Amino acid sequence: MLVREAMRHSSVQTRFTIAEEAEEALRALNVHQLNPDLIILDLSMPKLTGLDFLERRPPCTRGIPVIVFTSSENPQERSRAHELGVRECITKPIELDSYLAVIRSAVERWSEEAEATTNGV
Repeated sequence: MLVREAMRHSSVQTRFTIAEEAEEALRALNVHQLNPDLIILDLSMPKLTGLDFLERRPPCTRGIPVIVFTSSENPQERSRAHELGVRECITKPIELDSYLAVIRSAVERWSEEAEATTNGV
């Protein structure tokens, strides 16, 4: 997975649960009661879209920051994603190295924000 590859060279210590489809992610959150620090998703996923996932995710996960990676330039999709709690929509770069760097940067930025919040900064 690209997220795992991106984080291999990051300064942030991470542990991942990766779901290839929105339904799988919903099951992980509902059945396994995962409590992630950050949710990263794509708006274009098989079967259910990223927006479908956001609409159906458990209420207890509404406060978890969500970063969306998307190739969509559709302002309605992006607006709806923000309405559903997405903190950041990032346009996916086409080049693999750039894509990996963008993922790494986003996770590091949110990790720093979470640490600052935890430490009362």
